[in-house]
Amino acid sequence: MADEEIVADCQRNFGPYVEVHARFRISGEAGRSTALFGPSGCGKSTSLRLLAGLERPDRGVIRGGGEVWSDVAAKVHVPVWGRQVGLLAQDPALFPHLSVAENVGYGLRLFEAVERRRRVSEMLDLVGLSGLGQARPTQLSGGQAQRVGLARALVRLPRWMLLDEPFSALDEASRVDLRRDLRNLLRARGQASVWVTHDRGELETLADDLVLMLDGRVLQAGPVSEVLACPISCEAAGALGFENIHALEKLGPGAWQEGARGDAKYVAFRAENAVLRERNTGGERLDFAFSGFVQSVQSEGAVVRVKVASAGVILEAVLSRQYFDAGWVRVGQELELGVAVECCRFLH
Repeated sequence: MADEEIVADCQRNFGPYVEVHARFRISGEAGRSTALFGPSGCGKSTSLRLLAGLERPDRGVIRGGGEVWSDVAAKVHVPVWGRQVGLLAQDPALFPHLSVAENVGYGLRLFEAVERRRRVSEMLDLVGLSGLGQARPTQLSGGQAQRVGLARALVRLPRWMLLDEPFSALDEASRVDLRRDLRNLLRARGQASVWVTHDRGELETLADDLVLMLDGRVLQAGPVSEVLACPISCEAAGALGFENIHALEKLGPGAWQEGARGDAKYVAFRAENAVLRERNTGGERLDFAFSGFVQSVQSEGAVVRVKVASAGVILEAVLSRQYFDAGWVRVGQELELGVAVECCRFLH
């Protein structure tokens, strides 16, 4: 229902050749989370700033909870403080001359002192900083500063929480802990939220719904599991991190192609779903398999990425470090790469 969601149908222009088209719906269901996902520069943060009221669209309309927030034709623009949103950016931008408690209560200056103190205390307890109310921002870690920023955004009880890559400046350990705590906190509060991220791990951890963006456009939207598993185009598959996207006619004949692809012209599958093995060693039957020569081997921590070339086609597979360390994969070696048909997405 319109009074339970944000509906954006607008455009922001940055010169004659750069445009961001924010056309999507954001659920207002209690505890539900939506991710704006895509590579850097695709328009995610601009779209979030349009929802927050920090950017003005050049055309179109934004409605939230049944209210008009922006309508260019009608010359309506509700500022950020008049919308039902809280915002947490990459930099929480705390006031250095104020204490933690004063930062959290900054937006409550018109409230009675007793109510202001009650809300601030409740928020600091909520984000796990109850003992740091008198500390200064310079005394906080990066993760603690982001928790203060979250408390400041939540203290006004917004309908939607907007988060713009809030973990990007943190180390990995702090990022994992804060990501878990923030998501659990928002769910426990029944807080609808919108997250900007380009990290697939964060996406799968944080979000229920996904708005996939590329080059300032929305490519696909829906539940996270559905969009990740079933991209609707080659562009969408590429933006979702499918490493292997090829025209079927280049991959040679195969019974699985005729039976599964219908009238599709392309196939996409992830490197993690590819099987790499020595030729003529048997093993599980693969719906699609071909021989090729190892073109490159690249270490990526716990895994190794292998590129295999055959007849002008380059396919990628990912091996565990332990499997690779057995020593049977070498540059120039002829191997067999295959994939099961259920791991393939057939596209037009």
